[in-house]
Amino acid sequence: MKSPENVGYVTRCARKIIDAYDKGIVLKLTDSEEMNLKKLFHREFTRGYLMGEKNIINKKSSNHQGIVIGNVIHIHGDWIKIKITDDFLHQEDGIRFQNSGYGMIVNRLYDSKKLLTQQLSCGEIGYLKVDRSIQVGDILLKTSDDLLQKELLHYKEKKIPISITVKAYKGDHIFLEVRDDENVISVTGDVVMDAIRREVCEEDIKRQLSKWGNTPFIVQNITILKDENIFIRLGHLNDIRRDACSKLISLRENKEIHKVEIRNISNHSYDINYHSGKFIHVLVRNEEQLKEVLRYKVSSIYVMDYSLYLKYKDDKRIFYRVSRIGTEDVDLVNERLLIGDVGNLYQYQHDNEVIGDHFLNVVNSFSANELGLSRVTVSLELKDEDLFQMISSSNVELEKVIYGRPEIMVCKNSYGDITIENQFKKKFMIRMDHGVSHIFHSEVLDDIDKISFYHDKGLHHFRIELFDEDKENIQKIFQRIIS
Repeated sequence: MKSPENVGYVTRCARKIIDAYDKGIVLKLTDSEEMNLKKLFHREFTRGYLMGEKNIINKKSSNHQGIVIGNVIHIHGDWIKIKITDDFLHQEDGIRFQNSGYGMIVNRLYDSKKLLTQQLSCGEIGYLKVDRSIQVGDILLKTSDDLLQKELLHYKEKKIPISITVKAYKGDHIFLEVRDDENVISVTGDVVMDAIRREVCEEDIKRQLSKWGNTPFIVQNITILKDENIFIRLGHLNDIRRDACSKLISLRENKEIHKVEIRNISNHSYDINYHSGKFIHVLVRNEEQLKEVLRYKVSSIYVMDYSLYLKYKDDKRIFYRVSRIGTEDVDLVNERLLIGDVGNLYQYQHDNEVIGDHFLNVVNSFSANELGLSRVTVSLELKDEDLFQMISSSNVELEKVIYGRPEIMVCKNSYGDITIENQFKKKFMIRMDHGVSHIFHSEVLDDIDKISFYHDKGLHHFRIELFDEDKENIQKIFQRIIS
């Protein structure tokens, strides 16, 4: 629901505060920054769970609320008289009348004399023409700011600064060296000649070698070492510049990724005995499901209850799925864990055998490699084409959920075990676990029939996530896998 401009602006604010904190400076949002956040997408601010907030959900509306900028003070026909009480209203802004719920883009804005104007400032009175039923006293909300949107769309693109050194001596090949923050590349060109008609001066060389245009780089400085009265074809300077750019991009793209030292996790060869090289992992939610799954030679079994894990942990296939919201005070050392959040990963990965859960939202090989784990479960939202690319470029084993009812939200509100229905008659189940509500999707993900397809693409680890399946249903699932 959030626009690219919103995501970019939130990131910009966060980056500024983090960078300042790293320098020992504590910053807060300025009034204008906070106002801009409200204009871009706003459902009211909260202090968050970390600061003790118990409810971070706006129960009134899931939509963007905007900001209050005025109210309706008179109506005559389709002329709506408004007074701006905060900020301003500009032509092409988006507005909504709070009480009626009607929204529009302000294509035409009129001043107090009903003359077209571009903007009404705070304290000014003006008019809108609206062919809807609006009441006097209705509150005027600004839901999009045209000037802010245009400003964010034309941000200065960040580029990688480079330094260039040129050596152009008569009788030698022209030499170009380019440095970025961590790389150095060099290119040689034609032999530098004596100038016959026109000398190529320092400004000519700088002008040609500064044209990096639509590339990731921006020239910070150029050092030119040359003889007097030399000739170099200007077109050739362009050629060696493009050659240098190509080499630098290639070097940055293919630079060996830093490989984190990881714990070796032995793959217990509990094969399902239907095909070698395919490993099945199962998430269970109660002891009855666990007992049934133990009858099959699966590779891993993830349990959600710590006491259940302790009871069965002698079986090396059993892993404990650590809660994403800290509800249990347990000391986890030398255990087998399934972890789905970076906080627990940071705390436990060095002293335990850890598998990454799909809640880590791993969607590319960079994040998969950087986590420092032997096996990571990819995001449920990952498209097949992106998965296949990950398989070929990841240094870790990848696991994919091929059956289960996806969990779409977890929250501290205590709803109890209930089922809710949306406007499309879709039913979503809510289940409690240690005082935390887990909301599940209305539909079951079922890609069991695609196991062989994924395996042919290089994927070896497949997960079944049980929800409320009984013994009979579990047997049917494994019959499908085996067949």
